[in-house]
Formats: sequence, structure tokens, C-alpha cells
Amino acid sequence: MKSLIGSIIAIVTLFILILLALGSQFGDLEITIWIVALAASLFFVVRHHRRNKNKEQSGNAPV
Repeated sequence: MKSLIGSIIAIVTLFILILLALGSQFGDLEITIWIVALAASLFFVVRHHRRNKNKEQSGNAPV
């Protein structure tokens, strides 16, 4: 299973690279949408990681 830190770093790096590729002509609305999209991506990655971790722990528990 991938580490949570590695996934977070990959997402932030991807967002930064796309931002650099698009240029710096963003206004307030675009920056707000960009930050919301980044936060949502991080939320779903953490949620996915925690769900997988809980499945692994419950699968290894003695019955």
C-alpha cells in the first residue's frame, strides 16, 4: 500500500506543475477554484487511505 505522505506530495506536485504550465494570469475566482480542487483532492486521498487502513486492520483481527 502506498504511503499517505507520498500520495499527498504527488498530488501537491501535480497541482503545482499544472499551475506553472497554465501560467500566472489567474484571477481571484480561478485561484479560489484551484484551492478548493486541491483541498478536495487531498480530502479524498486521505479518506481513501483511511478506509483501506481500516479494512486491513479489520481483516487481520482475530475472530
